[in-house]
Amino acid sequence: MASATLENSRSNVTARPRLALVWTSVARAHLVYALRGERSNELQLRLNDAHLVV
Repeated sequence: MASATLENSRSNVTARPRLALVWTSVARAHLVYALRGERSNELQLRLNDAHLVV
């Protein structure tokens, strides 16, 4: 039982940097959208690419 909890905590530690990377990509896409005034479908494509990283 304790080993399963330890394993879960390890996977959470490795998942956090990936989650941070996704949020960084999403934030960057929003910033690019705001600066360039890109169409929403182009932004959606970028968001989809960001989620593929995970």
